[in-house]
Amino acid sequence: MKRFTFTLQAVLTLRQREERDSLEAYAVSLRLRQQAAEALSEANRMIESIRSLRLQAGESLATAQAMHQMQIRSELAQTVRAEAAQRLVSAETDLEKRLGQVMLARQRREAVEHCREVQLQEYAKLEAQEENRLLDEFAARKPVGQLTSFHG
Repeated sequence: MKRFTFTLQAVLTLRQREERDSLEAYAVSLRLRQQAAEALSEANRMIESIRSLRLQAGESLATAQAMHQMQIRSELAQTVRAEAAQRLVSAETDLEKRLGQVMLARQRREAVEHCREVQLQEYAKLEAQEENRLLDEFAARKPVGQLTSFHG
């Protein structure tokens, strides 16, 4: 009997590639989400630092110009924080989308692999039937002792 060949091997290869590509895209999204979270944390640290400086300046009776500069820095830091928070939300949305794509690609690959298993089981069944048929044919032949001797 000829060896097993999966009739959907090209489809399985395609599904495996799709899953790998979706995993790579997910990894990129995960990195971008991590960077966005770090940027937000850094913006929060900047705001705290400015707040602390403003409190110290208020206690030391800093000039109006120094207080105005701190106010501008504070507003800028708030803007940076808002942008970082928006990037984080966007990154999390993209990450969820990518995860959905990974799950779909995995399901599609597993469906084709299931078809492969079914075909392999059918092949094994046919192979066992062929082996039994050959054994039955062999057993149906005359016993060795009853064969005519051939003396050369």
